[in-house]
Amino acid sequence: ADFVLAPDQVRKVTDAFVDALPGAGSAAEKLASADDKSWIKAQNAAVKVLVDRGLRTTTPQFAMNFLPMVDGDLLPALPIDAIAAGAAADKCLLAGVCRDEFHFFQYAGVLAGTTTMDALKQIDDDEILRRFERALPGNGARALDYYQSTVAPDSRRSRLDFLSAMESDRLFRVPTVRLLDAQSKHNAQCWGFQFTWQSEPFGIPLGACHVVDVAFVFGVTDTPAGMYFTGGTDEARALSRKVQDAWGAFARGDSPGWDGWRNDRQVCQLGPGEPRAALLDEAGEQLWQAIIPTV
Repeated sequence: ADFVLAPDQVRKVTDAFVDALPGAGSAAEKLASADDKSWIKAQNAAVKVLVDRGLRTTTPQFAMNFLPMVDGDLLPALPIDAIAAGAAADKCLLAGVCRDEFHFFQYAGVLAGTTTMDALKQIDDDEILRRFERALPGNGARALDYYQSTVAPDSRRSRLDFLSAMESDRLFRVPTVRLLDAQSKHNAQCWGFQFTWQSEPFGIPLGACHVVDVAFVFGVTDTPAGMYFTGGTDEARALSRKVQDAWGAFARGDSPGWDGWRNDRQVCQLGPGEPRAALLDEAGEQLWQAIIPTV
């Protein structure tokens, strides 16, 4: 609910896109005459633009920068602010994350064959700190200290697990916590979840990475794509039935089968581990309060 941009930030992305298109004339003329390859080239240029996500300077956004614009008209306010003020008070909410969201992106190069895990293991502490500071200007060193104290990198991956944990929080976990906090002030029918299923496509350990939830929600653990992420085991099928029962109950207006967020700010864990857990520990709450403040 805070993945939005101010008009001046949108303009930066738009200008980069149009400037990268071939030809002359107005933006409309360049857009109308561009072929598909030109559009893709322009998109690749535009996604390199760094923008301020959520109308704040503490969470710069790169790559995923095609975002809604808070223009005071169609989208009059930051959605998380509007939700905290009760704009969606009559709506029930089921929201959650995969525990290791960013592993999918952090190690995508290994999956694609453009790098190796051995190469990633050579990335030194200075480079990891540089990436932390790029993502969290002014808070990079503090955040790295926290993740080094709470994350134990998997020996089959690399020390980039520190960065992956932080990005999982910056992009997914903390915005989800903020959304559940904001909406549950007005409606007790808010539930949180966290997928913990361990994924190892092609033997590469990605943990509970981004999109691992999809196969369970749609009951496709036995399809090629589903087996890629879940292994297609009996345990995967059983978890899929549980997930579909929960999502179906919620869609009918019922409880998905566990206590609401307002009760203890904990989520139901779907996969290995404790049945319920907090999404952030106390130190994590304090760290992210300074970076993505509570509304």
